[in-house]
Amino acid sequence: MPATDAPTAAPQSMPPPASPRRCENCGAPLYGEHCHACGQPTKGLVRHFSSVLGDFFDTVFNIDSRVLRTLGPLLTRPGFLSLEYFAGRRVRYVTPMRLFLFLSLLAFFAIQGSIEVTDQNANSEVTSDNEAIDKAMTVEQVKVITDGALEQLVLARKEVANIPGAVAGIDLAQDKIKQRAEERIAYLKALDAAKAAGKPAPPAPESARETLNFPIKGKSWDPVTNPVAFTWLPDVANASLNRRMGHAREVLESSNSEKPLIDAMFNVLPQTLIILMPLFALML
Repeated sequence: MPATDAPTAAPQSMPPPASPRRCENCGAPLYGEHCHACGQPTKGLVRHFSSVLGDFFDTVFNIDSRVLRTLGPLLTRPGFLSLEYFAGRRVRYVTPMRLFLFLSLLAFFAIQGSIEVTDQNANSEVTSDNEAIDKAMTVEQVKVITDGALEQLVLARKEVANIPGAVAGIDLAQDKIKQRAEERIAYLKALDAAKAAGKPAPPAPESARETLNFPIKGKSWDPVTNPVAFTWLPDVANASLNRRMGHAREVLESSNSEKPLIDAMFNVLPQTLIILMPLFALML
């Protein structure tokens, strides 16, 4: 009896092929975690705020070998960086905008810190020392107060020697102390001379106040009688400039301190740099 073939098992049905994943934005087939057509990632963009904040600090303050490769040529060979960028070799360096933001933030914090130190160690001491000098009744008292104030400023100068701008503030404070002492000594000598001659006492000198003044065409600047006038600016712009400078002078005279003007300058400095950057780029 001929051998019969063994019964074959019925073929199992294969599962239908899974439909390819498609981008939810443009509908293109997905071959990875990002769409090759539009670039949208497959993972959702709704994240915790801490994750977003971490990405921001990583983008702006990312410190790696690219920073060292960028800062060196930036300080010594700035043209080299431009040539590398235009040649397409960009990934090895920090991008221009990120570098600008990072250095701007550092500059703002450094300058603001130095201005605060200058104001605390110079202007406040000058104010109190000037008041003490104005109350001194003899030349010897003026000299003692002046020597003590200058000694304190010398110590303060050593403490802020490494802070940009602070040393200049200390030097200015020393000049103010010396000038006030000379004025008080001259007044006390004139007072003694008047008493010896039997004459009435001379009027006490008024305290010098901070003011905004500079020469224009051989005369002191004044927003009304002798204003600043740039020939390349329209009359409206010149008038607005003098009006703003006049307001700055009023603030300086009323507060008798440069601090309000310095604070106002630093408040608008970031916006000014952001506006000027594309203008400088067009010029270059």
